Amino acid sequence: MIIAVHQPNYFPWLGYFQKIHDCDVFVFLDHVALPQGRSYTQRVQILTQSEPRWLTVPILKSGRSGQTINEVEYNPTENWRHIHKRTLEMSFGTHPHFDEVYPVAESLLEDEELSLADLNVETAKTFARHLGIECDFERSCQLVLPEVQKNGLLISITKAVGGDVYLHGAGAEDYQRRALFQKAGLELRGLDFEHPVYPQRGSEEFVPGLSILDPLFNLGFDRTGELLAGGSKP
Repeated sequence: MIIAVHQPNYFPWLGYFQKIHDCDVFVFLDHVALPQGRSYTQRVQILTQSEPRWLTVPILKSGRSGQTINEVEYNPTENWRHIHKRTLEMSFGTHPHFDEVYPVAESLLEDEELSLADLNVETAKTFARHLGIECDFERSCQLVLPEVQKNGLLISITKAVGGDVYLHGAGAEDYQRRALFQKAGLELRGLDFEHPVYPQRGSEEFVPGLSILDPLFNLGFDRTGELLAGGSKP
């Protein structure tokens, strides 16, 4: 069984969903410390007026050094939900599949009961379902794991959910890492992903690495799902 592990990201890019597509169980790594500075946990790029622009969720950080991702709270003084919805309307309102995709994103953004980790998890699960991806999901905060880090943590998570293959992203493999996984009786497998070039409204030159919202608004759920269907999952 193929296992992938990744932090819950905010409306993540296409490659994130390729990893979900290519595994049997996707584990959201939400019990670890929030990365320093601004990270993809709280922001992502979209295409506006022919240029990439960051959509950033304001969070509380002062005096919270070392807080875990599932402990993160929004900054209550900023009306970011309205701003993000309005930005999506203005940026993608004339795109071919706006009416299909926007209500799904809007519903997620309007759910004020969701923490940032919850929002990111539900976004990935909801979009995966609409993309026709068959995958089970787990959250690391709900698993019983030993006090280990880095490779040891990934190995422990893979074993905890019954996996025998760990699927890693580009640039995450080296000899030492492979030896550690082999010693634990696990196969280390790299993600086979080349960013597809699709008709992208709003830019003369294709811009890769944007939020999943970009291919969705341009192509719709079915066609975007087809882009992911050529992955490495047997």
